[in-house]
Parts: sequence; structure tokens; C-alpha cells
Amino acid sequence: MRNYRLAGVTPPTLQNGGKGGRKRQEHLALRAVNPAAELRFPDEWNEADVRGVLYAAQGRVCGFCGSYLPVNDRGDVEHFRPKNATGKDARRTPPNGGYWWLAYELENYLLSCSRCNRTLKKTRFPLRDEARRVGFAERHQLHAEDPVLAHPAWEQMEEWVSVDLESGFLDVRPDADEKTKTRVEEIRRFFEWNTDSRLVLDRRRVIAEALRHLERGDEDAVRVMARRYSRHSLLVVQLLRRLNREDLLPSADEEQQGLALEMLEELKIEPGDKERLWVLRALWEQGSPALRVWLEERWDAAGCREKIEDLTF
Repeated sequence: MRNYRLAGVTPPTLQNGGKGGRKRQEHLALRAVNPAAELRFPDEWNEADVRGVLYAAQGRVCGFCGSYLPVNDRGDVEHFRPKNATGKDARRTPPNGGYWWLAYELENYLLSCSRCNRTLKKTRFPLRDEARRVGFAERHQLHAEDPVLAHPAWEQMEEWVSVDLESGFLDVRPDADEKTKTRVEEIRRFFEWNTDSRLVLDRRRVIAEALRHLERGDEDAVRVMARRYSRHSLLVVQLLRRLNREDLLPSADEEQQGLALEMLEELKIEPGDKERLWVLRALWEQGSPALRVWLEERWDAAGCREKIEDLTF
């Protein structure tokens, strides 16, 4: 539900010389000779550099429902446009056979909880007009597909959604245009935002916790809850705006610093963990000059053997 931005870089795994990049070129060569050639998709998207860039954008929060990924679950790297078709259920399968040419493209990924990915979305990718679905030959027209679902890096989901702070239900903003209202309602049903009891109750707990912190004057705790890397943080942001407490909304630097501190603490326990190092490297890449200096100082203090610049994109 929260918008985010990627670091504007391509992880080495997905570059032309990396494992994912080479597999992408192999697929293109195979399909050029035989458009019906069977393709295999090794999960190079689970490499540390790819996941690190995604964590730097999202934190450990599902891009679809806003819940925390479980402590013992890295989350799924979800292909927003599904890479292939399962063939088990024609209603759930893109009739173009899948967007295989996007299988190793960072822009097609987001982190998702297993329920949103494996139970609800699977290989589904509905369009508002099926006639506009494209295949590989029409791939330059991808922007015209008009999908029902929204990718949080490319569309302003948090500007469309309104929160009922008493019930914890999500709805569309009343001033939205009719197309947006219809789309949000479809997404809400698709991901069961208001019918999954555990999800609704978790949102209510977040609202109640934020109100308790405000009553006690614990403003720092509320700032943490409002970070885009925190679960259901859109609720806290909207709560603060309705209370005219925009002064408690964290800046981008504060959000990134908070995530970086978590990674640095974890690195003290698991020194040299590549996934966490790539999170820090991606934060450094997209950070302000002040954030870069701040990260470099703490990178050294955490005992990291490599310099942050040595992890190159």
C-alpha cells in the first residue's frame, strides 16, 4: 500500500554478465529460433544483491497488504507480471502464456508475503480490458495494458486509499475519480483487505498502538511506526495527518537511517551477510549526501571488511 522507489540501479545478477542477465539473453535467443520453446526459470531473483535492492526499497513489508514478513521468512520475490503460465486454471493464467521476457527485470519485482503471492495472486494478472493484453511481439505497448493491480513503485497507491481508523477497513478516497474508485475496489477484493480477519485486526492493533504512544507523548515511537518500512504505516501517516501532527512524519533520510540501523545491528550478529550488505549499499546509492556520510561512518564501525563502494553495481 505504501509507495516506494527502487535505487535506480541494476543488481549485478540481473546485468548482462550476471546469472539472471545471461538467462534473459538465453531465453531471447531460444524464442527467436522457436517461439514455442520451453523456458526454464532458475530463481536468480533470490540472489543477495537482488533481494538487497528490494529490501532497501520496501523493508520487510509486503508490497500488497502492508504486513510484516515473518521473522523466519524472507518473503517472496513476486513477479508482478507473471513470468509463465501454469496451465492449471485458465481463469487465473494470462492468455498470452506469461510475460517471460520480464522474468529477470528488477522493475517487475516486489517483495510479498506468501499469502498474497501464493494463495491470492499466483499467476493472475487481470486487465480491465483483456483485448489490450500484450505478448512479446507487442511488448513496447506494455504501458497501455491498463491492469487492475497496481505496483507500489510505479503507481500512487497510498494516494488512492483511505483508512477507517475505527474499523481498520481500507476504502477508496471519496474524492477519487470513478476509474480509481473501481480499481481500488477490485484490488481490495482481490487481496481480501477487508475480509481477512487477521489482517484487519493487525491494522486495528497498529492504530491502537499509535494512539497509546501519542497519549504518552512518545513521539519517537510514532515516528518509527510512520516509516514506510513499518507494517501498515499508511494508517499511522493518515492518523497523524488527521490529528494535524504532520511534524511527526519522518523524512526520507530518517526512514532510510532507521532501516540501515536495523541492518547494521543484524550484521553484528551475522558479520559479512551479503543480503544485508546489499541493503546498505542500495540505501547508500539512493541516499542524500548526508545519508551517505552517515552510512559510511557506521559501516566502518560495524566492522565490515569491505568498503561500501566496493560493492559495485
